[in-house]
Amino acid sequence: MNVPMAKHKRPDSLAIVQRAIGRRITWARELVFPNQSECARLLGVDASTLNKIEKGDRAPSIFLILALSNRYAFRPTFF
Repeated sequence: MNVPMAKHKRPDSLAIVQRAIGRRITWARELVFPNQSECARLLGVDASTLNKIEKGDRAPSIFLILALSNRYAFRPTFF
C-alpha cells in the first residue's frame, strides 16, 4: 500500500534546523571525502539525495545520521 507523502511546507523553524544539519554534514564530509558522489556511494545513498540533504532541501534519516557518524568518526549528536 502506497501512502502519499504530505505536500505541506515545513514550518520555518524546522527548515532552519534542517539547513543547519545539512551544513554540518557538508562540513564533516569535506574533511573526510571532498568528492560528494564518492561519499554518497560509500554511504549507500544516491548522490542527489546527499546533495539535497547538504543543501537543506531534505531531512536525513536517523539511519543516515548513524552511518555518517560512523564513517566520519563524529558523535551522532554533532549533526
